[in-house]
Amino acid sequence: MMKKSRPIILIVLICSIASCNYDPSGQNNFDHSVVIPAREHSVLAVLWQQHASEKRALQLQAYNLARYQLDKRIGVTDAPKKLAIITDIDETILDNSLFNGRLISADQNYSSRQWKNWTDLAQADTIPGALDFFMYATSLGVEVFYVTNRKIEEQTATLKNLNKYGFPFANISHLYMRGDTLKIPGDKSNNKEARRRAIMANYEILLLLGDNLDDFTEVFYDQSTKSRNARTDSLRMKFGSSFIVLPNVMYGTWETEGIYEGKFDLSDYQKFLVRLDKTQAY
Repeated sequence: MMKKSRPIILIVLICSIASCNYDPSGQNNFDHSVVIPAREHSVLAVLWQQHASEKRALQLQAYNLARYQLDKRIGVTDAPKKLAIITDIDETILDNSLFNGRLISADQNYSSRQWKNWTDLAQADTIPGALDFFMYATSLGVEVFYVTNRKIEEQTATLKNLNKYGFPFANISHLYMRGDTLKIPGDKSNNKEARRRAIMANYEILLLLGDNLDDFTEVFYDQSTKSRNARTDSLRMKFGSSFIVLPNVMYGTWETEGIYEGKFDLSDYQKFLVRLDKTQAY
């Protein structure tokens, strides 16, 4: 059992909104001497992901709905192709909240090196309901494909983590990593669409599962919050039918492309001001 990491963060509120030169119009004079803890803003999100019974209920609800829709779709399909499900991994079937907790305790932002150190451990726990659902799908003759944006260098550890719990079809042929050019020549992007289409060429996909809208269709890639909301509304009948969404408030495209608008070079202080600017109030 992993030891609990106690956050040791010295949080000093050096400024109020006024003294930080906060300006809702966006014309801020950034005071780079102000120290903003790198992950302080994500503490409640990680606590919710780790402790909220409502989070667990939503996960179980998602998998109950997936089972219902699977039964419904198998009953009416006459597709000549073999049947399959496509699922994301992180925060959909494996829980990485311990990694996000580590970032908080170390007062560090995400880095690919730190992430790989975590995935190499192959110690992510399962999401409630996930294993039971995929074992049930397998019993009906449905194959499972894991489409993840974990990099190809993480393939061995990822398979180890999945096989630790006995996930079905946890093998190289059913695992589509980012940068696996043997499966998708030349494709190293985080856009999963090419990988999904490669699977769809030979399989009838009954369901897609994920915690990020990018896990379902490429129409959400590189879009603003306004655009993502509009496209979500246009696809409203997909959600709960062929698209099964799992809750994840810790991270995602909603933050990187939505809140920060794809600006990855912002300082912690600048991100702090952006978050304040985009917090709505009456």
